[in-house]
Amino acid sequence: MTVSIEAWGYLRPLLGREKINNEGPYLVTMPEGTSVEELIRHLSECHPAFGEVALSEGQISGKFQVVLRDILLELVGGWSRVLSDGDLVLLLPIFTDG
Repeated sequence: MTVSIEAWGYLRPLLGREKINNEGPYLVTMPEGTSVEELIRHLSECHPAFGEVALSEGQISGKFQVVLRDILLELVGGWSRVLSDGDLVLLLPIFTDG
């Protein structure tokens, strides 16, 4: 199955996506039944700079938000949520007010 990744802010260059315009989504082919956590781990292996942010002591760090199907990941099943072919996964930096 193929999923599209869109990374925003400081996460974008960590996935090797330097340009903002005319680059389009980052397409990743994964086996059927892949969870969001497995996708994040795969991206971390392929892009070590992303892995330094995404993982902490082998666990998902929580230093970014994931939006799946226009809904925050926490509201659609969390890290174990199984992806479907054609899903769009948004990776957003944590925004703080201050």
